[in-house]
Amino acid sequence: MRKITILAFFAALPAIMAAQTHHNTIEGNVEGLEKGDRIILYTGTLTQTPIATDSTIVKTTGKFTLKTSASDTYAQIAFFKPGQKADINQVETSGLFLEGYDKIKLNGKTSDWRYLKISGGLYSLPQMQEINALTEKALEMQKQGIALLGKTRTEGADKDSVKAWSDKGRALLGKSGEIFDQRKALEKKISADNPDLAYSTEILHYDYDLMKKGMDKYEEAFNALSPRVQKCPAGQVLADFIATQKATAIGAEAPDFSLEDIDGNMLRLSDFRGKYVLLDFWGTWCGPCRQSTPHLVELYSKVKGRNFEMISIATNERSDDYWRKIVSDDKMTWRQLNDAHSPANGKIQQTYGVMGVPSCFFIDPHGVIIAKGHPMSLLKKVEEVITAPK
Repeated sequence: MRKITILAFFAALPAIMAAQTHHNTIEGNVEGLEKGDRIILYTGTLTQTPIATDSTIVKTTGKFTLKTSASDTYAQIAFFKPGQKADINQVETSGLFLEGYDKIKLNGKTSDWRYLKISGGLYSLPQMQEINALTEKALEMQKQGIALLGKTRTEGADKDSVKAWSDKGRALLGKSGEIFDQRKALEKKISADNPDLAYSTEILHYDYDLMKKGMDKYEEAFNALSPRVQKCPAGQVLADFIATQKATAIGAEAPDFSLEDIDGNMLRLSDFRGKYVLLDFWGTWCGPCRQSTPHLVELYSKVKGRNFEMISIATNERSDDYWRKIVSDDKMTWRQLNDAHSPANGKIQQTYGVMGVPSCFFIDPHGVIIAKGHPMSLLKKVEEVITAPK
């Protein structure tokens, strides 16, 4: 019955859209918003540089209305206080997908901005309501789990309490992950059942399981989407992403780039031809990245000077000073770059199609990518290759 409902909805969608002015209306009812606050809508996926597309000023406390011609695209919405620099990297954002043209409603609190509840348009479909319910449940568990783990750092807390908080916090995070997996299965079904739904491209964009099966299978799934969807803004982004993944596949020549390093010296990847290079994409804000750092330090101490160079590229950094501090504190003595300094902010990350960190690319002396993946899955291979008898 649900499948009939969603198909009937999208069969009627062109007529609905034709009857409307061609814009999306986003209405916010958000506790904590004050008159004069600025609301900005950014478009582009999380693997792109967000583009400020439309904005509005809050005229009534707690409420705003923003109209945009953006359609069939992922978007992020952020708010800024009067006089605050409109820098998306410095604030929390709430993500949503704009399917066709409709009215979207956002509800919540500014203190919980990234968890705003979305309704209307695409989100009024039965499947999306089920997904939203799972998302809200998972996020609530996630917040509780993080809060409990935070309590473990309470000064003077007894060991039994710390253990109890830690055990419960980790259990909640684990349960949250299981619920997110349930949501993922529902999303995949929506995509499979609705090739003319632009949102299907967003689901496919982050289908890591399918990616692991190879880009041929991934591209096959993209080609199963309708021509309209393939050509819509979100579809074009996905097509570009597929092209990028092919360009940085194992066996491909690593894309060249140039950028000043942490000491102000220009670094060009092609200058390292003749050496093995490990590119490490990471972030000071990324827990798994920070956990990998000691292992990278150990590797570098073993193989530096042996026809090898390591280059770390920080991504999505909010503070240049904090990045420099962590590099120093964590004794990351190899070449360090901050992708926020590259033209268009994040250019190298986009060029390599990096969707999540930590992520590494191992490049041979001819400039060819010979391995890629999580650093902990590559370090042994890197050491073996570098230390092997020549």
